[in-house]
Amino acid sequence: MKLLGFLKNKSEKSISYAFNAEILRRQKKAKEALKYIKKAIASDKNNSNYYMISSLIKRELKNYNGALKDINKAISLNPDFNWNYIYRHLIYKDLNLINKANEELEMIEKNYNNNADSLFDFLADDELNKNNLKSAIKYLEKAVRFNNKNEKLLLKKINLERDIRDFINALEDVKLLIEIENKNAEYYHVKANIEYELKLYEEALEDANYSICLNDKNDGYYSLRARINILKQDYNCAINDINCAIKLNCDNIYYKQLKTRIIEMQEN
Repeated sequence: MKLLGFLKNKSEKSISYAFNAEILRRQKKAKEALKYIKKAIASDKNNSNYYMISSLIKRELKNYNGALKDINKAISLNPDFNWNYIYRHLIYKDLNLINKANEELEMIEKNYNNNADSLFDFLADDELNKNNLKSAIKYLEKAVRFNNKNEKLLLKKINLERDIRDFINALEDVKLLIEIENKNAEYYHVKANIEYELKLYEEALEDANYSICLNDKNDGYYSLRARINILKQDYNCAINDINCAIKLNCDNIYYKQLKTRIIEMQEN
């Protein structure tokens, strides 16, 4: 969310304090930022954006009760601004008020359909910042439910599912991705990679072939097909593929090592 955009549109004297506070917050200088936002609020006690910024700063300082008080004030001044409810949901989680956090989430899902995908994507990023991949995926599931045509969200979810080795769900999601855009070589390459991990080698080879058909200038596509052909014991095709990969990326040491291994397998 572009907080600085909100501030630039204000003409009050307090704008300089709030602007400095937000800049310092983004620079991870929360203690200094807090001094400025207090001055901004003292100059204009009815500006909901200032209380929101103050809440964000206090959350970064782990003053969760103070953050909750400020976000409640922001909501009382501007109850229609949906991002404040997202921030309050996060603070409830920080305070381990799980029931309240869930209630807030349900309210957001019910009342803010228009940009719910962006809201839940933001919550996913908050979890990613804490390296909570499974929690991030749960938020992305909600985001995708509100906008299942968003390729960026789906790909983000797929990559996280691959990171935690949930290849079954990753495969289902990449199929949805291909339904949206069925001429994207990278999507078929991702699908082939997932099928490779699931030991679905025939399907992986078919998708690897199609990714190369759509884009024959990507060395990674040939490398994957080489690895699939190795497992199918088709060493001649594997050699051809790894030679193509080397031709496209002659500095890749792994490709040269893989070629040596394939030759050894052929000889045995």
